Amino acid sequence: GINAEYGQIVSAIQPTGEPHLGNYLGALKQWVSLQDQHQNCIFGIADNHVFTSKTTAKQVRHNTLSQVAVLLALGLDPERVILYKHSAVLQHTALAWLLSTAATSGLMTRLRSLPQYKEKSQVHDNL
Repeated sequence: GINAEYGQIVSAIQPTGEPHLGNYLGALKQWVSLQDQHQNCIFGIADNHVFTSKTTAKQVRHNTLSQVAVLLALGLDPERVILYKHSAVLQHTALAWLLSTAATSGLMTRLRSLPQYKEKSQVHDNL
């Protein structure tokens, strides 16, 4: 999201496979241009989120490194932005656990109506 008051950009992408045109047009192209427009950009690789689909740790590692290589090749400058991997920030995992323990059944029912949940539940039997 964008915090207009501070000019801060925070965005992340899941390393679900090899980067493709949709990734480029949907986010990556904008990330490169945003680093020129804002002083405080934080971009992440949401590798923990990939485990909601059927994948292996080896695939996630490969896809994460591939995603980072593409970001650097497109011109994302690690001297000007923060580029991080979700799983490297232990507080991210701890916060997710705390939030999951506080989720009520009513909230879970509402979350199941989100398009992301509906899309993944159609593909995977275990959601």
